[in-house]
Amino acid sequence: MIKEDYDVDKTLATAYHVSDKIIEIKSLFSKLVSINSLCIDTSSTYALAYRYILRDESTFTELVTRI
Repeated sequence: MIKEDYDVDKTLATAYHVSDKIIEIKSLFSKLVSINSLCIDTSSTYALAYRYILRDESTFTELVTRI
């Protein structure tokens, strides 16, 4: 990408969109886990989302220890 092609507003809009989706993912998984905390598939997927999508190893480890 060259400097002339760099659009700060577009980059910020994309960053805000990604942040909103991350918040939405966290909220949805929290609701699913609270509905049925014993569902290993949901809990495992929630933990993996933290590890691979959100890149949060400490929360991933904490969630895995609960499973």
